[in-house]
Amino acid sequence: MSAADSDAADAALLRRLKWRSRRGTLELDLTLEAFWRERGDNLTRRELEELARVLDGDDEDVAQAFAPGGIFG
Repeated sequence: MSAADSDAADAALLRRLKWRSRRGTLELDLTLEAFWRERGDNLTRRELEELARVLDGDDEDVAQAFAPGGIFG
C-alpha cells in the first residue's frame, strides 16, 4: 500500500469514527466533540484502531475510556 493509499484509508476511517462518535447522550456527545476538536487531527493509526474498538462498546465502556485515567482520558 502506498503512502497516499494509507493516508486515504486513514482519512476514511477517521470520518467513520467521527460519525460513530454520535452516541445520543449529551454528556458523551460533548466529551467526544471536545476530543475530536483537541486531538482528532493528531491520532495515529494505532489510536484510530483502538478508538474503533472502544466505540464498538456500550456507552458505559466509551465513558470509561474517555474518563480521566482511561485510554483516551
